[in-house]
Amino acid sequence: SSGINAEYGETITLTYRVNVNETTERIVDSIGRMLILTPTITCRYYNETESAWRGDGCETERKVSSDGESYEVSCTCNHLTSFAVLMGTEVSYPVAEVWVTRIILILSLLSLLALVVMFSPHKSLMRRKPIRVNVMLASSLILAIVFFL
Repeated sequence: SSGINAEYGETITLTYRVNVNETTERIVDSIGRMLILTPTITCRYYNETESAWRGDGCETERKVSSDGESYEVSCTCNHLTSFAVLMGTEVSYPVAEVWVTRIILILSLLSLLALVVMFSPHKSLMRRKPIRVNVMLASSLILAIVFFL
C-alpha cells in the first residue's frame, strides 16, 4: 500500500492506494458451518470519547487503479478528526442455510405452541408433575426461540 494524497476545503479528502484481493472466500468453521468471507474497505475515524471507530460524516469511494491490481480509496470526511482506511472481512452465512434455520425454528415454535395450547386447558392433566414440567419447558423454549428469531 502506498501513495497518500490529501485535499482540504469544506471537507477533507484522503486518497490512498490499497492492494486488495477482492475475491470472496468460503471457509468451514470449527463446528462445520460454511462461512462466506468478503473483504471490506471503509473510511472511519477514531472517536476518543467512545473509544471506537465510527463512520458517520465520512464517505468511502473506491476506484480501480490503472494497473487493475489495486484500488484508489478516497475518504471524504466533514470534520477535522483523524481518519483512516480500515480493511477487514465481513462474515456471512449462505442464504439457504439462513432460510433453513428460520423454517426449522418456526416449525419448532408452532409445535411447542400446540403442546402448550393442548395441555394448558386440562386442569386434571396439569396436576401431574411430568405434564406440568413439559409445559413449563415448552414455554421456556418458546421464549428462547422468540428471542433468537
